[in-house]
Amino acid sequence: MEAIMRGEAAPDENFRANLPAEEKVLNEFAQAAQAPPQEHAIASIAEAHRPRLTLMATQLAELERLLGKTERLSRWQDVRVGLREIASTYSPIRFPGLPEWKRAQFAAQKTRELLTLRKGETRLPLSHLLDRTASSPLAMVFPFEQMLGELGLGSGAAPVIGLSPQVVMGDIGVLRFAVAHQLGHLLESLGGQPTFTCTLLVKDDKLLSGEGERFANAFAVYLLAPLDEVQQLAGAYPRGKDWYWDAAQDVAATFGLSPRVAMTHLLNCLEESNAKQMLDTFRSDSRWWQYREDVRDHVESAWDDERRDLRERVGDLPDNNVQEALRRPRSATFEQFVSEASERGMLEPSTVDDLRVA
Repeated sequence: MEAIMRGEAAPDENFRANLPAEEKVLNEFAQAAQAPPQEHAIASIAEAHRPRLTLMATQLAELERLLGKTERLSRWQDVRVGLREIASTYSPIRFPGLPEWKRAQFAAQKTRELLTLRKGETRLPLSHLLDRTASSPLAMVFPFEQMLGELGLGSGAAPVIGLSPQVVMGDIGVLRFAVAHQLGHLLESLGGQPTFTCTLLVKDDKLLSGEGERFANAFAVYLLAPLDEVQQLAGAYPRGKDWYWDAAQDVAATFGLSPRVAMTHLLNCLEESNAKQMLDTFRSDSRWWQYREDVRDHVESAWDDERRDLRERVGDLPDNNVQEALRRPRSATFEQFVSEASERGMLEPSTVDDLRVA
């Protein structure tokens, strides 16, 4: 076969008979296309897109310094010290035998304290989370449509969090989880972990993730919905046959979680020994679809200001096409800084044009 492809030999009369049937080839190709990409492939492609985030973080910082608006950068210098201490305290090196979800739970609890959230204060708005961590959200098109988001850190810059248009405009619970998840990766990077390339995909509220996402997943959900508060909320429900449905819906609305994450987190917080089997049973139940719709309606109503605030920060969302996958991420803050620097004569017109069309 290789000799024929190189033009060094000609096919004989038996060549076609030995080839696989066209239908078989097409079926195998279709099956491969439908299968979720492997974690290492996701990481490799996501890493290739990281320069966009790094460049955006660096240019935002340069514009902030140029305009004398360094309050966010100063805030990052302060909070980075606290986050690094948390990352070091709950690193896998210091607690080699502790499960990742438990390390993440402790780290999330300390992070909530760092964010000046008092014990028992349940509501954690995205605006507070982003402001206190000096993180700037961006809208960008990713190589995989189901990609949740990605984190970027530039030299001398504060963090940026890239979010896909689907996440920004989709389930608010997933949107909140996406931001908190990237902050989990931020902790890992500050703790000296070798990589924080995100390989998490989301399809129909189902998280498709590998081993490298365990800490960030657990950190996100315990940051948004602390163990004690979930247990206290669930404890108010009488233990009837179907009480899980109502309790999970309340957990979702109270903490701003997606339907699947709320039910999973409730089972884990109650330390159900067969949580995975119970979740599978719930998802196969005829009531699951109604539960999903009810949760999304309640979360949308209780947290309707979340998306509005985020849209103001990222500005116009990019179209989901190949061209946008190569362009600079969208940021209303960036556009505002470029316009202000242009009006004050701090940037050459050609530089302004380049920044706006990049």
